[in-house]
Amino acid sequence: MILVRVRERDHVEPPDRPAPQVRRYHILSDIEPRLDTTPKRGNAAAVDEHQLAIRKRHENAVALADVDGRNLENTLVDPWREGMPYQDRQFLRELSEQLIFIGRGEPDRMRPTGEAIHGLVEYLSPLIEQRLARPGDDLLSILASGEQRGVYTREEVVANAVLLLLAGHETTINLICNGTLAFMRHPDQWALLQRDPALAVRATEECLRYDPPVKSLQRIAVQDVELGGKVIRSLDRVRWFLTSANRDPEKFAAPEKFDITRDPNLHVAFGSGIHHCLGATLARLEGQEAFKALAQRFPSLHLETEELEYQPSILFRSLKSLPVTWQ
Repeated sequence: MILVRVRERDHVEPPDRPAPQVRRYHILSDIEPRLDTTPKRGNAAAVDEHQLAIRKRHENAVALADVDGRNLENTLVDPWREGMPYQDRQFLRELSEQLIFIGRGEPDRMRPTGEAIHGLVEYLSPLIEQRLARPGDDLLSILASGEQRGVYTREEVVANAVLLLLAGHETTINLICNGTLAFMRHPDQWALLQRDPALAVRATEECLRYDPPVKSLQRIAVQDVELGGKVIRSLDRVRWFLTSANRDPEKFAAPEKFDITRDPNLHVAFGSGIHHCLGATLARLEGQEAFKALAQRFPSLHLETEELEYQPSILFRSLKSLPVTWQ
């Protein structure tokens, strides 16, 4: 199983993929001119339950929406497109929102999740056929080529495309929203990032630790193991809370403090081992450039209200809305 997972990871992220600095260039080349058109003062719902203000375009882009009633275009571009038509972004976003019902508490939560999976399978299948016939430089083409090389079955190509679509939408949205909220509640750290943009790397790691996009993960024990005086039996389902691990006082000095100079920062926001997040490098780049650009262009960013609501999910740490103002 481990060898198969390593082989699949090597296929999706091979050595000849664009280097991080190339991806960073593509992110910057899109985010800067778009943010330059933002009004010098205004207000916005940085993320909204009905019209997400920070949302993904394809796999790797975010947007700010509804500033004084108008939409600000996407502010982070996908460095290597996942292969979905741009005009389908709202449709894909709606399906992605249905998928996260899997981590909610409603008795019928699997119905919208199942409908979304069915919708994505129907949507992706013809696109995969197109990529097999005419491959491009996009993620969907890479996944489809895995079928030709014997790395994936067709079902696995579709399943991985659905997984990466969900992971690329929800988690990066949460990283940027939760991180922005942490900065607004800690204006000294916001000012520090403005004075020293080079801190964007450590700042992103601290945002991931302090208020991570994913709260918990479920695993199945492969053998009996004793942990904390309790025996976990083989095949028992176990839920790991990343949020708790990231505030462990035995691992972090002053764990309740939001400190963007923290180093080292050995958080587990991306999981660990063979389940370590496939998109961790890209997520880090997006967070770094998003926080750095926001700090430079919105030094007076303020939270409009402390009455915030989160999606009722045991899996994701997702704000429903984040109303902000700036001068």
